[in-house]
Amino acid sequence: SIYHDLFHSHQFQIESLLGFAFSFVMAFVGLYGAIPGALTRRLIFFASILGLLWLACYFFGLFSPALEPSMQGKREHCYLEAFLYSFPPTLVGCYLIANRYPVRRLQAGLLIGLAAGAIPALFMQFACMYDPYHTLTHHMLPGVINGGIGVVSLLLILRLKSLRRQSSL
Repeated sequence: SIYHDLFHSHQFQIESLLGFAFSFVMAFVGLYGAIPGALTRRLIFFASILGLLWLACYFFGLFSPALEPSMQGKREHCYLEAFLYSFPPTLVGCYLIANRYPVRRLQAGLLIGLAAGAIPALFMQFACMYDPYHTLTHHMLPGVINGGIGVVSLLLILRLKSLRRQSSL
């Protein structure tokens, strides 16, 4: 069971804690990206280190997995689920950012998209099968791609807000 795995594999605990910490910190980083002067290089560096460490766990797991790779719990379309679960928080985050004054719009959209993509990647670690290669390709990759979706979503929302303002004049 997942509880047994979580409490008996230190490597799995570290993977899970890093994923949780990265998701949590990225949510703040994404929202701080919309406030001029609030996002510091130190915070971006810290979030980047957490993300790289989390990713490194799975690359290390390719050679020495935290758990015995297994098909148990396999979800047929988990990569699609990862996209579907990350899209609503991405839209909400982009809407919240658009109501602020994002100076670096592309960066703000990317950060909120990565934050929203990290959450389903972490949840899939518990809901889907355990295999580091599968995790990288079907859980983490959709989260990274969601960063681009965040950029496009934010730009579209900002454009719609601009058009609405122009039509009300």
